[in-house]
Parts: sequence; C-alpha cells; structure tokens
Amino acid sequence: MLLSEEAKEFLADFKLKYNKNDIISTLKELRELRVLVIGDAIIDQYHYSTSIGKSPKDNIIVVKYLGEETFAGGVLAAANHIAGFCDKVDLVTCLGKMNTQERFIRKHLKKNITPTLFYREDAPTPMKRRFVEPEKMTKYFGVSILEDYPLSQEVSREVEFFLAREVSKYDIVLVTDFGHGFLDKNIIFELSNAAFLAVNTQTNTDNAGFNLIQKYSGLQVEYICLDEPEIRLAFQEKHGKVEDLISQLHCDKVIITHGQYPTLVYSRGNILRIPTFSNGIKDSVGAGDAFFSITSKYSGAHFVLNHEYHPLWLISGC
Repeated sequence: MLLSEEAKEFLADFKLKYNKNDIISTLKELRELRVLVIGDAIIDQYHYSTSIGKSPKDNIIVVKYLGEETFAGGVLAAANHIAGFCDKVDLVTCLGKMNTQERFIRKHLKKNITPTLFYREDAPTPMKRRFVEPEKMTKYFGVSILEDYPLSQEVSREVEFFLAREVSKYDIVLVTDFGHGFLDKNIIFELSNAAFLAVNTQTNTDNAGFNLIQKYSGLQVEYICLDEPEIRLAFQEKHGKVEDLISQLHCDKVIITHGQYPTLVYSRGNILRIPTFSNGIKDSVGAGDAFFSITSKYSGAHFVLNHEYHPLWLISGC
C-alpha cells in the first residue's frame, strides 16, 4: 500500500511518541470495560449482479443475478466490532415482528454479546438490499425495506424502563442512531445517566437529513463522531469551515470523518488532522460503524481509565 507523504510523516511522529508496549497495554485494559451498545438493527443484503444492458421495451437497466450475501449491519455490526476488543458487550435494539430476522441476527452476533431485544408489531426489521457489480463493488441501485415511524408508547416505555434500570451500570454507552424509528426522545432522555456517552447520528438516504445530532443536545455527550455532511446538515452550513462548527457541538471529544480526505480530531479545544492511510475506497458501507465503534472504545478508555493521553484514540482517527 502506497502512503502519502503526509501519512508517512504522521506515522513517523507517532512512532517516536509511543511504543508497542503502550498499545498492547491499552488493548489489555479495554477487555474489562463494561459496554452497552444501543441503536437500530439493520440487515444488509448484497445481490451481486452483472449488467446486461438497457431493456429494448422499457427505459430500465437489466442486470443478471450472480449471487447474494447477507450481513448483520447497523448496531449489530457495531456490537460485533466492539466484542473483538471487550470480554463482554451488551446490546439493545428493536426488531420488527413482520419479519424479525431474529434467528439470523442471533447466529451472526459474537458469542460474548448479550442481546436485549424489543419488538414492534407494525414493521419488519430494517433491511437494505443493494444490487452490486462484484468486481469493483459498484452499486446499481438499492431497496430499503423498513418502517421509520416512532415506536408505540407501550414499546417505548419498555425500553425506557430497561435503560433507567441498567444504563448507569456501564463504563461506556455507545449509540448508533440511523434514524429508523427506534430512538425516540424519551428513550434518548434515559441515556442521560450514562457514565460515558458516545453518539453517532447517521444521515442516510432513508432519513433524508432528519436525523441530526441535535436530538442529543440535552444530554452530556462525551464523544461525538460524524462525517462532514452530517455536521454541515446539523448546522445548515454548506460552505463554512468545519473547524468552526465543531465548537458548536459543546463536546470535549469530536471526530469528523471525510472519506479519503484527512480526519479532524478535536480534543479539548485542540484540532489535529489525521491523514488517510488508504489510497482507495473499496466499499464505504459499514465503514462508519467500524470507525465509530473502535474510536469510541479508545475515547471511553481515556475517560474511564484516567489516562493522561490515549495513543490508540489518536491513531484510530485515521
């Protein structure tokens, strides 16, 4: 893999400041953290296809089906990422009874994840089906099968009561909010007792910019992770400097990602640019979930374990 000069300089500087023992000891400390992950469950399906061409009778592109794969996405993916670093992870999410996919979900969660599942009667578990050319992972189009109306009062109260009883027991609470109807204002309020709260509110095609970080403005959030379009939408600022928007989040730790461009890491008033370590993007689906999950653990460890400075939180911003 070819690195840019900026990336080479960053890694050289990092190597001078931290050694492998710093990193290994940090990873060991992460094992014992008590972690709760809460958010929207998503089933991701890839239907691999090759283009045949335009139909002679209709104004559509025709593709030939080659095969398919199904993945545990959304909060399920986030929980699996975290479970690779922590001995025990608890998961809270909501499935739709119209098509729960529960057997698939339980089978595809790591063994050290304990799920607490709630159920809504009026919807399926969200599924996002994409038709993909497999060689270059180019996507032709997608189909979303979901219902994003808020939960019924009965189900919402069940989740509220559970969180009111359990949230304060955890070192870190991670929220992966995809805007698909699970996390309403009452459920969000019950997260206020978290010792360390990390939040990612994703803007995607299905929520069309209605799922913004301001949903959590009444809470003490210790870590926020967004991409550049998400923070710009949140403050309705299309052209201004992202650095000026970060301070308006009123959060001590913020990371703003920007795909192949450098990541902005904000910590207590200081901003660091971390260059990308990749010279190409294969598939962006799920990248944000992995990034948020990993950086949240390191940021939370910095807070919970009282490290003066946490090297892995810094380098995980790449």
